[in-house]
Formats: sequence, structure tokens, C-alpha cells
Amino acid sequence: MFRFFKSIAGGRYCFFFHAMVVLAGVCLFPRYGSSQLPDYHVQQFDYSSGIRPGNIIALSKDSKGFLWILYSHSVQRFDGSGIVDFKPGFNLENILCDNKGRLWVNSRRQVFCFNENKQAFEEVPVISKDSVNRFGSFFLLPGKPVMLASRSAVYVYNEAAKSFVASNISMPVPPPYNAANFISYRNSIFFQRGDNIYRYNVFTGSADSIKNINPQFIYPLNEDSAIVSSWNNISYWNNFISRRRSEIITPAIAGPGTAKYLNVQDVKQVMPGRYLIASSAGLFQYDNMNGAFLPLHIYENGEQKLTAGYTSYLYIDPDNFVWMITGNGINRFPLSGQSFGLLRMNKQELNLPPTVDNIRGITGDGENNFWLASANGFIHWNRKDNSWNIYLPEEGRGDRLAYPAVRGIAWDGRYVILAPGNLGIWLFNPLTKKYKRPYYENDSTKNISEQDLMDAVVTLQNGNHVITGKDALYVLDGKTYTLKRLHTPASEENTNFCFQTPDGFV
Repeated sequence: MFRFFKSIAGGRYCFFFHAMVVLAGVCLFPRYGSSQLPDYHVQQFDYSSGIRPGNIIALSKDSKGFLWILYSHSVQRFDGSGIVDFKPGFNLENILCDNKGRLWVNSRRQVFCFNENKQAFEEVPVISKDSVNRFGSFFLLPGKPVMLASRSAVYVYNEAAKSFVASNISMPVPPPYNAANFISYRNSIFFQRGDNIYRYNVFTGSADSIKNINPQFIYPLNEDSAIVSSWNNISYWNNFISRRRSEIITPAIAGPGTAKYLNVQDVKQVMPGRYLIASSAGLFQYDNMNGAFLPLHIYENGEQKLTAGYTSYLYIDPDNFVWMITGNGINRFPLSGQSFGLLRMNKQELNLPPTVDNIRGITGDGENNFWLASANGFIHWNRKDNSWNIYLPEEGRGDRLAYPAVRGIAWDGRYVILAPGNLGIWLFNPLTKKYKRPYYENDSTKNISEQDLMDAVVTLQNGNHVITGKDALYVLDGKTYTLKRLHTPASEENTNFCFQTPDGFV
């Protein structure tokens, strides 16, 4: 430990010399309000994890944390690193983990349940009077076992009989039903018969319907309304209170060239009144209270992805992760909390000059502005509007940055402080876009600093800045912008890094 200087502000510091090499990606934890969503950096699972992209139908997560992946002729159990394959039957279409943690899958003719003890799927009988009955989706109602829709009736799992039997739900209209289009929301069942979408409250026994045009899928928003997608690639609001159906206009934020009407491909509720919507025009968050759409910004391996048609399947697991089936596999991101994300500048369509994307340092104003030191100048990035301004060196100039590699960078509220690998320190004013040199305690400090290889600029608690160099250590006064050399045994070393502890030690 070397006690080495009193700062110009009068504080006393102790200096620890240490060499450290850090390899890191860009990690951002943005702040956002109700008018702006954060960027979502997805984690991708594909062939490298044993998952087979391109043929995935649906997902479910059980109480033990396993992700179950449904294919037409098999089911995979994924623990995050490894895959186990199961082959319960053929032409599988639906999967569900019920309130008791049991996993169910079915085809149009068979139903299977996973037996934990045997670690295998077993067929579950369906007691049906219809010999050609076709099974559809599973669904859940409050206080009831898992339900099974079919073309001719609704079935409920009977624990004693270990089979599905006809439920005591008295359907408001006779069959046939579209077995694939049964979905519940609390006490209400939404289902399709012909071109009519019905809402049936099993608790009150009330039922009503809205005639639709070639309905394909039903996505309830609450017990009084639903989104209905159609085979003609137009989706409709269905308001059962007013008994009205209306086309969903594609939000303007989807950009030019999109269809007038939105083609919804999946909807999942993330909190009361708010939903994630996957559509052919993009991924959105929808607020049912004010009718507002917000776009989701998805990054995959550091590259921002176009979300139009990105996925047609969403699943939110009990741990609040959003899972998406894509053409490349399965992606997920957390809805809440903080996560690491990679941002590759050369994937941002910025037409970057060589080595600008080689980032050496990052600083910011605590709001939406970030300043990045690079191997070829420096960059200003405004997170709010995702705009980028690149400031390249100009060789031979004496009034601005001339050396390419900027290694140290800091922001003090007035200047961006730049410490390049040669030719001295610069103070850059973002408002005027002008450069200036610091003041110097003497000509010796000026000459040494303008030939030194700088590594870092670290702002201290008193507002001064320590600048580490190959030939010297420096302090830049935060008020007068005067550069002074530090005379300490550590100055004889090639210093690369500086850090100040909360109790003032450097």
C-alpha cells in the first residue's frame, strides 16, 4: 500500500497497485416508464441443446421446472442442458400441465398422461358415446380437474376411474363444436360452433355469442371480450357486452408496408389488463385499459430482430419467463428483473468504419445517453430513440481527436473526457461538438501526457479524475480541468486500472 497524494480538493487517499484483465460484454439495465418498454435480450435454445427447430407445436413447464416440448410424433423434456425424448403417440396436437403438476398430451384420437414413477406416458381412456369423436384442447376451470374438449362433448378427468368422463357442464348449444377452439378464462368458456364464437359462464349459466368471419383462433382478454383471428388473416375485437365485432387496426408503430388490419397469432396475459401479442406485423404489448400498443424490441445474439412474424406461439411459465417458438428453435426472456444482454454494434445497420465496434470503455449520464470509447474514435448512443453518432479521429489535426484508439472515457456533466492511446487528453463538449485541451500544471506534464498511452479515466468521489498511463499517473481537477502528475511509487509502473472504495481508498 502506498500513501501518495492529497487531492486538490483536500482529501486523502491510499493507493493499491494491482493489475487486472477483464473481458466483458455490454450489459445494460435501462430505466423505462409506461411509454417505453425495455429491450429484451433472448436466450436461444436450438440444435446445440438437442432441440429440433422447425417442427415444434407447443410448450409447457411442469412443477419441477422441466420444459416439455411438443412435436407431432414426440415429446421432449428439457432441463436447460439436456434432452430426454418420449414417443407417446402420433399426430399430437395439445399439451398442458395441470394444477396438480401432471403433464397431459393428446392427439385427436388419444389422450396421454406422464407417469412419474414409470417415467413414461400412459394412455388415458375417454369414455365417449361417439365412436368417431375427435378430441381437442385441454383447459382448466376453477376448482375442477383438467377438462378436455371434443367435437361432441366436454369431458372431465375422473380421479377414481382414471379416465375422462362426460362432464356435468350443460353446453348452451348442441354439437358439433370446433374441438380445437375451446379456451377458458376464469369461469367462462369461449368456444366455436360454425362461425359463431360463444361465451359461456359455467357458474351463472349465462351464454351469448358473436358471429365471426372464418374464425381460426380465440384469445380471451377477460370474461367479457376476446380477440378472434380468422383464416382471412384479419383479427377482430369481440366485445360480448356490446355484442359487437370490429377489425383490429394495425398500430402505426408497426411501420410502413404493413397490412391495414392486424393478423394476431397468439396472445398471453402478463398482468391484469396487459397482454403480449404476437402478430404478422410484430410483437406488441397491449394495454386493454387505454387501447395502447407498445412495440417489443427483441435482441438475439446481440442483433436486434425484426419481430414481424417472429413467432406465432407465446408461453409464459410460472417463473415469469416468456417462451417463444421461432424458426431457429425456442427463445426466452424474463418479464421482470434484470438480465445480461449482448449488443453488437456491427449488427445495428450503422455502416460502421473499421474497428469502431471494438469497444474499450463506457460511460453515461444516468439517463438515456451513453458514450463509448472505441479503437477508432468514440460513439454517442441515445437509448431513448436508439440513435448513434460516431466521432472519428482526424489524423494530423491539432484541434481535435487525431489518434484512433480511445481507451479511457468519462462524463462529468459538461465534458466527455477522452484518454486516447497517444497524443494527449481531450475534453469534448456534446452541445457545441467542440474539443479543448485541459490546462496543465507545467510544460513537463503537458509533454509527457501528450506522448503517453492512456488506459482509463476514473471519476473520484470529490469530482476529480484519475487517469492511468504507461509513463505516469495523472489527476484532472474536476473544477478547473487542470492536469497534474501524481508522484508516487505506483507512477513508476504501467498502470491500467483504478477504483475507489466507498471509504475513499483508491
